[in-house]
Amino acid sequence: MTDSLNIIVGAGFSYSAGLPLGNDVKNKFDMSFKDRLLKASSSEWFWTEGKDEAFISNGRAGSDWLEYPFILEEIVNDYKKGQDGFIDYEDFYQYLKDNTRVEGWYDKIIEIAKQRFYKETSVKEDSEYYGFAFRNPERYRPGEIINYLIADLLTIKKSDKELIEAYDPFIKHIQKYKSVYIFSLNHDMLFERLFKIYGLTYCDGFTSTGSIFKYQNKFLPNFQNEFSSARIKLIKLHGSIDMYLFEHGDENGATLTRTGEYSYFKPGGYHEKHYAVRIDPETKQQVQKMNFDIIPKFITGKNKKAFIESDYMYSEMYKLYKEQIPSGNDLLIVGYSFRDVHMDEILKTFTKTTGPNLVNLNHGDLFPYSAPQVSEIKNISELLRK
Repeated sequence: MTDSLNIIVGAGFSYSAGLPLGNDVKNKFDMSFKDRLLKASSSEWFWTEGKDEAFISNGRAGSDWLEYPFILEEIVNDYKKGQDGFIDYEDFYQYLKDNTRVEGWYDKIIEIAKQRFYKETSVKEDSEYYGFAFRNPERYRPGEIINYLIADLLTIKKSDKELIEAYDPFIKHIQKYKSVYIFSLNHDMLFERLFKIYGLTYCDGFTSTGSIFKYQNKFLPNFQNEFSSARIKLIKLHGSIDMYLFEHGDENGATLTRTGEYSYFKPGGYHEKHYAVRIDPETKQQVQKMNFDIIPKFITGKNKKAFIESDYMYSEMYKLYKEQIPSGNDLLIVGYSFRDVHMDEILKTFTKTTGPNLVNLNHGDLFPYSAPQVSEIKNISELLRK
């Protein structure tokens, strides 16, 4: 075994698992939403594609699934005005995030969507069952819906056998190193699935030891910056579809007064996500059961660095990236397109001086910065010859 390997992973790494690239996500959102969305009783949103009849029927039990497609379509239409169509998904997300804060912007969207809804459906405007999204506009709801829809796109549908066939050279390559730091920009659960298949232990910053979250008698992993307990360290710099935020608050009966503090945790399923409680770390007694945020937490958009710097979890992970990448260890880059400024500014700095042995596995993007030793490869099987 050699000493240490650093890895930077982008969307191209997950393509062999059947997960979408950025352009695939763009195309998914740049079309009509009508008859394509479902809302579960848990308030989570899904695409209709790939769902069975029972799932689709349950997802159309309320009225939101029929109304919000019109709202989302008008947001996309507004985004495309004055520019050359739908540029890319992250640009769209940033546009939505910025405009959500603009007073009156969502009201205009709602008015146009409402007019279309009553014109293009058989619903009457005086209906008591339909129209809630128009009568009670929630301007942050579209962004939340999009997070759910992205998470749904990132569900891995391939079998263990298919994943082994696709990623076995990668797993064999990283097993040559005593220490492996994986800095992933992806939100999917591919690494977690692969490590389970191969029986590999890893640490990801979350631990149940000393956790302040609990469901029944089980402590749930929460982020404590724990990256020392395993040879493989998985650092998801932009978050993950299994990460959730728990806002801290002081409870008084049915009233919750937010304190401004928050923590991240990883529930293992529906009940843990919805019914986890916060406990006092000293007494182990419950101090809070109300948490209104069950939206998977990951970062997208064009202004990631500002968010990272303002958030305790993401800033700790990014700090580890800044410390580890210039360390002189071997570097493997897989499926990353060199379009995140906060990532590239670190690459630019260290590759101009010493730099490690560097392998760039990419079908389209060559490594764009100066480095003493760069191997450009296009197939994951070539790793076994390195």
